[in-house]
Order: sequence, then structure tokens, then C-alpha cells
Amino acid sequence: NDSLVEPSETFTVTFIAASSGATLGSPTNATVTITDDDVPPPSHGSIQFASDAYSVIESAGTVTLVATRTGGSAGAVSGYYKTSDGTATAGLDYTPTTNAVLWADGDSAPKNISITILNDSIAEPSETFSVTFIAASGGATLGAPTNATVTITHSGT
Repeated sequence: NDSLVEPSETFTVTFIAASSGATLGSPTNATVTITDDDVPPPSHGSIQFASDAYSVIESAGTVTLVATRTGGSAGAVSGYYKTSDGTATAGLDYTPTTNAVLWADGDSAPKNISITILNDSIAEPSETFSVTFIAASGGATLGAPTNATVTITHSGT
């Protein structure tokens, strides 16, 4: 017995001769199946965004992105994320953020990530920035999508 999780294994036993006056009966072959009894280790899951695109009106104050943990909930895990400029500028259009979202052991509920949106009085076209998961810890992996684009639409105020 080993601790490897593996499919069932088979081998064949064949009687090829008898001794002391005995004769071989039928059948002379037998197939033996070894059924694995090992349990796969629990999965820590993967971390990703629920969507790859979010939109917010400039005057809203914040945009909320949703992070998900799928495929397992074993152990406490974290997903580390950061913002980066597209056509929107950190410090002028949104507050730059580097942070982590946390799940406890057994928790697979979606988590909200809030990014502050800065309102200005400048009439401008829609602008974008990205939020990207850059790493996972606790045995979790990064799933897809790991990048979400946030579109800020001008509020007119």
C-alpha cells in the first residue's frame, strides 16, 4: 500500500504447470484488480475575478470588483492584487492600491475589492485602469481572469 492517488491497477496471473500428478483446470488465467484506496488531498482552489470588466460613474466614489475562490476551499489562502494605469491616472482618477483579499479555511464565498474613484470637474472621455491578481498564497493558484479592466465614465459633475 502506498499513499499515491492513482487509478486502479490490474495484472494477470497465469498457471502454466501443475506438479505431483495434478492437472490444470479451467480457467488457467485470472485478472487481479488493485483498487486505489487513497483519498486525494483537499484542494486549496484558484483565485480570480468574477468578471474581466467593471464600469463605474466617476461620481460614485468607489468601484467594487468581485474576487472568487473556486475548485476548493481547503486552508486559509490569499490573493494579492494591484492597480495599474490605462488611460486613467492613479492619484488623479482613482486611488492606486496594492492589497490582498483573504479566505479562511473552508471559505469559498466571493469577496469584494473596493477601489476609490476620484471625481474631478474635468469633462473627459471614459478612462480605464486595471486591477491584476499578481500572486496567490496558502496553496491556492491563480485562475482566470486574473486581470480586470475598470472603465470610469464621466459623471458631468
